[in-house]
Amino acid sequence: MGFGSWWHWFILVLFGVVLVVPYWKIFKRAGWPGPVALLMLLPFVNFVLLWIVAFKRWPGDER
Repeated sequence: MGFGSWWHWFILVLFGVVLVVPYWKIFKRAGWPGPVALLMLLPFVNFVLLWIVAFKRWPGDER
């Protein structure tokens, strides 16, 4: 079981799907395109993007 084994890639893809799918739904609800969720796989970009989404005005806000 080296670095290139199928088991390694399966776990990596599974982790990516488990991470991206919830963010895809969150971004769609926030009024952003779903594929923006793929940016959550990038280090540091995910942290900044999460802060932007947390403090932005959402479509259902009545402030």
